[in-house]
Amino acid sequence: MTSRSVFTACVLAATIATAIAQEPVRLSLGLYSFKKPTEVYKQFQPVAVALSQSLTAQLKRPATVELQIVKTYEECLAGFVAGKIDIVRFGPASYVLAKQQCAGVELLAAEREDSRGVGLIVVRDDSPVRTLADLAGRRVAFGDQQSTIGRYLSQAELGQAGITGKELAGFQY
Repeated sequence: MTSRSVFTACVLAATIATAIAQEPVRLSLGLYSFKKPTEVYKQFQPVAVALSQSLTAQLKRPATVELQIVKTYEECLAGFVAGKIDIVRFGPASYVLAKQQCAGVELLAAEREDSRGVGLIVVRDDSPVRTLADLAGRRVAFGDQQSTIGRYLSQAELGQAGITGKELAGFQY
């Protein structure tokens, strides 16, 4: 091999290594549509842009985080566990389910407890129900079965008021 061919091979190897290093990183941020998908997109697009910029700076190569909005908790969980979604925004209940299904799941960041507001248990204005205890013997609709606030925290509040599923006339998710 001549010195010229060695030089050419080294230049080619360096060019290929540079091209691979500059290949864009593409990640998906999975969100379930807890409101209209267009509203979820508007709310989280700035997050995707900020993550893209931060990753680009840290990796020293182009990085793009694209939103992937799905219809349900279950679809988001399944996509994440299957590796079709790279990053997700889950509540604590969905995180626990993901961790049970995929031991390699790691918590990257957590929202402050008071950052999203509060959950509500509501009745119609004309309802005689004024306290949680008044729900005994009545039917209750909870949020999604995997919702931390819409299911688990609501049920915990009812439990603290002495109301379990047995005391209700029925419940659905």
